[in-house]
Amino acid sequence: DADTRDIEDVLRQDPTLSYHLLRLVNSLGMGATRRINSFAQAIMILGRQQLRRWLNLMLFSARTDDQRTGMLLAQVMVRARSLELLARETGLDRATQDLAFMAGMFSMLGVLFGMPWPEVLKPLEISDVLLDALLRRAGPLGGLLKAVELAEHRDVSGLVSQLDALQLTPAQFTLVSFE
Repeated sequence: DADTRDIEDVLRQDPTLSYHLLRLVNSLGMGATRRINSFAQAIMILGRQQLRRWLNLMLFSARTDDQRTGMLLAQVMVRARSLELLARETGLDRATQDLAFMAGMFSMLGVLFGMPWPEVLKPLEISDVLLDALLRRAGPLGGLLKAVELAEHRDVSGLVSQLDALQLTPAQFTLVSFE
């Protein structure tokens, strides 16, 4: 019975849960005529009662046998928040900032699920902007994702070059990374 924004906050903390929610809502059985690009849209389409039932099922099927899951989830959360803040820093609108967060959330799903990218992303029916960012590191979100990945791999020269392309200073990038 929480506010939609509170539910969105919970979904923003769990990439596995958010993946399965978007997969469900974008499935043919839900009858959605357009792609879902935010958690608020997914919640609205699914409805509160269905959401509650679905969450209960997800709780029973949660994976606790993989020791990497906790570490991966922590890395995904840092990546998602960093992308969102970098999107804000570059002047992208709130909707694109939300997409940036989702790009960060979904950027490691292949590792998390142990599946190839196309197979993981196929049932989501996500926007082309998000697909370009995830699959090709293309567009503004792809550029931000690439910068974060270069930083994670400690590729300083690649990161400096990518920040130049994004018109971000190293100081801006560093400040956003610690927000």
